[in-house]
Amino acid sequence: MDAARELLDRKDIIENQLRTLEASLHKQGVGLNDPLIDAEGFPRADIDVSAVRVIRVEILKLRNDLKQLMADMEQCLYEVHSKAQATAVQPPPKSETPESILLPFAVINSVARNSPAERAGLVKNDRLLRFGGIDHTNHENLQALPGQVYQSLNQPLALRIQRTSTTTSPAETTIELELVPGPWEGNGFLG
Repeated sequence: MDAARELLDRKDIIENQLRTLEASLHKQGVGLNDPLIDAEGFPRADIDVSAVRVIRVEILKLRNDLKQLMADMEQCLYEVHSKAQATAVQPPPKSETPESILLPFAVINSVARNSPAERAGLVKNDRLLRFGGIDHTNHENLQALPGQVYQSLNQPLALRIQRTSTTTSPAETTIELELVPGPWEGNGFLG
């Protein structure tokens, strides 16, 4: 897991460097493929040709590094997922609790923007009734949740939540959501 975090951090650094270099090119008024010579075959006088070449080479190097890093990340996620499945002795037992007596076992404290949790429709203060096959009877002090997340990486995970409506007369609403845990620009697989 630390290796995946390190790879994500390196990815962020490379992407920031790429943005900075691309902005430098745009300040010069050229892109990666614009000609550096004029119609007569002379170096363009309106740009610093040497600096543009150096920036272009650096951008190409960083793009290649980023491609390799993405392949490494994919392999790392595959290994993490495989380990999680191998180390999971068995998933928590599927709850036999009737739907009518599900009780909240966790409260959503925050939801990061553009995260898998936000895309699924979770909002702050939602209360979890069911997380895949986990409910108030088998969550093991929430220790069962990470295993469920790893088993569901890049696959839909059914959620049942309880939400207090924001109307003038508060009412509890039970909502079914589908969450797809996976990598995103932030930390973890949920957000």
